[in-house]
Amino acid sequence: PERGGAAPIEPRYEGWLEGGEIERVDCSDSCGFHRAVELIRRREPVVLENLDLLPPVKKWSVEYLEAHMTDWPGMHVLRSAKAESRYLYYFADRPDRDAAAHRGAPRRACEDLRMSFAAFLRTSREDCRHSHYLQAPLCERAPGGGTACQPSRGSAGGERGA
Repeated sequence: PERGGAAPIEPRYEGWLEGGEIERVDCSDSCGFHRAVELIRRREPVVLENLDLLPPVKKWSVEYLEAHMTDWPGMHVLRSAKAESRYLYYFADRPDRDAAAHRGAPRRACEDLRMSFAAFLRTSREDCRHSHYLQAPLCERAPGGGTACQPSRGSAGGERGA
C-alpha cells in the first residue's frame, strides 16, 4: 500500500497470512449467538462481542491477576524483538488445535516460552528489548476431547479468586 505518494509500506506480516477482515458477531441475543456457533463449527475465525460468558472477567486488572494467579509455570508467552513485534501463534503441544497446515511456517519473528504469570510480569517489565504476549486459556478441554471445560490451572476466573 502507498500513502500520499510516499514509498510503499511493507506489511508487518507474511503474505500468506493475508485473508481479510474477521467477522464480528454481536452475541447479546440468540440470533447472534447462533451465528457465532455456526462460524466456530466451520472453524472460521470470529470476534465475539457482548458475550457475557464469564462475568468475573470484568474485574480483572494486572493487579487483580497478579494477586490471584497461581505460580503454575506452564503459561504460553511469546517473545518478539521490539523492532519486529510479530507473533506466530502455533503450539505443537495442543491436540485441540489442528495447526498442521502451518507446521512449516517461518518462526523467525518470535520465541515460544513457558512461565508463570509473575515471571511474565517481571520479564516484560525488565526486558526492554522485547515485546511479550501472554496467552493463557480460561479453561482447558478434558482429555479425550470432551465438551466439558475445566478451569485452567493458571486461570483467575476459577473458584479461587473470581
